[in-house]
Amino acid sequence: MEKTNLKISTTKFGQFKIFAILFGLVLSLIAIVVLDVFTRYLPQPNWRETEKYSVSSISTGEKASSNNWKGAIKTFIPPGRPGLGFTPKFKEPTERLFDENKYYIRDHDLGFKFAPGKFHVKHVAKDRSVLFDVHYTIDPSGRRVTIPSASIAHSKKQILFFGCSFVFGFGINDDETLSSQVAAQTVQYEVFNYGVGGWGPNNLLRLLNSKSFGSDLPKKKGIAIYEFIDHHMDRIFGSLNLFQLNPDWINSLPFYYFDSNHALKTQGMIGEARPWRNRFFTLLNMSNLFKFFDLRIPLSLSERELELTAEIFRGIDVALKNRMDANIDLVVMFFPTSSFANLLIPLLSQRGIKTLDYSGVDLTQYVKGPIYLPDHHPSPGTNGFLAKQMIKDLGLK
Repeated sequence: MEKTNLKISTTKFGQFKIFAILFGLVLSLIAIVVLDVFTRYLPQPNWRETEKYSVSSISTGEKASSNNWKGAIKTFIPPGRPGLGFTPKFKEPTERLFDENKYYIRDHDLGFKFAPGKFHVKHVAKDRSVLFDVHYTIDPSGRRVTIPSASIAHSKKQILFFGCSFVFGFGINDDETLSSQVAAQTVQYEVFNYGVGGWGPNNLLRLLNSKSFGSDLPKKKGIAIYEFIDHHMDRIFGSLNLFQLNPDWINSLPFYYFDSNHALKTQGMIGEARPWRNRFFTLLNMSNLFKFFDLRIPLSLSERELELTAEIFRGIDVALKNRMDANIDLVVMFFPTSSFANLLIPLLSQRGIKTLDYSGVDLTQYVKGPIYLPDHHPSPGTNGFLAKQMIKDLGLK
């Protein structure tokens, strides 16, 4: 009889535990829903203040090593491994009067690229004040037109600029881009701007391995400069932060990975290669909590992912030399405030890739006027400073 009572008590206790667990899950779900609704009506806090760096002087052009120019720039990199994600902090919401989708076109291999033509782009704030009103000129090869120097017909070398909207010159006119300001200060180089807004190194590697690249470039020696910003890491691995900005973006970025032999391979686009991760991100994106607290997935990068990034750049270097008859040397320039420079530079140097480390430069000391546009793209003044600095550090004339 006692055994029977004990068995009944144990059964009831087990049922109570199941009920308690289910009740707790229901309460947690209700709390999450309430918090999610509540945060929709709160202003978005700035959880991640941009670190400020300082320098004592600007580079004199002295080579710090055979593969890495730092000159006299003194840098400070905060300890620890940076996490993925870079969220531009807008001063005020903007309205696009002229949609840039008009100059973006789909591409099966590259994801997306620029359409040739002349485009008028104007952004205004909610109070109708004009944030910028500019014109873009894109040549038949999809490059932003670089305003050439007077001696372009007699130039003996060339410079190819690669990167994203920072290189393209989002929000500024043709003559204010980084490539145009370099061209205006050099006499021996013909300069080309291959920057595409939204691209990462993975897009560039796809471009260089395509049949169309380089067919209209002159057979001249020169330099290829890739301008790196931290957000490019999101574009290589497809972070939640990137998905929140634009779910379609993650489906338009080439997917690269290591096979079992540690060889770099590619397979379609990130969204196609990781469908279950995409569905998971879609579920998380339905909640405002992840946006409000600026939560990042993945939280950080592993050594393997950093190695993969370096291998993509090695692939870029190899492809350039193969396509350009070994006449082009790759240089990776780290934009000021980049937190990945100290992690990637040693890996790039091991692969014989030259770097320009401007991650520690405090632009407020050297740029007169605004450093960034309202949406955090570089201003013409910032491009002018970087152009002058690169010409000095790379010995361009």
